[in-house]
Amino acid sequence: ADGKADGDFKGVKQDIPFGLELVGEAADANMLQAQHYLGWCYLEGHCVGQDAAKATLWWQRAAVAEHGPSQWQLYRQFSQGAGLEKEAHKWLERAAKNGVEEAKKRLAE
Repeated sequence: ADGKADGDFKGVKQDIPFGLELVGEAADANMLQAQHYLGWCYLEGHCVGQDAAKATLWWQRAAVAEHGPSQWQLYRQFSQGAGLEKEAHKWLERAAKNGVEEAKKRLAE
């Protein structure tokens, strides 16, 4: 065995910019998990410049397509902003509807 099946990728060249380009292409092709991942990259500044507004935009793209984890993230983002309680609650309800356990628990409180 070459070990790669166990996660041992010694000697394999990492190409983070190319990987991020592929994720971007997947996100542009409406792959919801890729859009969600890009949201995290922008929020955390992982491999891209940190930009909360871009993170929110990527999560919104996935959230309107009923991606529960992105809806939960939008709830978390909007619940921190003054005057955005109604918007936050909308995303909380949709996340719960789409099976996000944290959202279900929050609604039950």
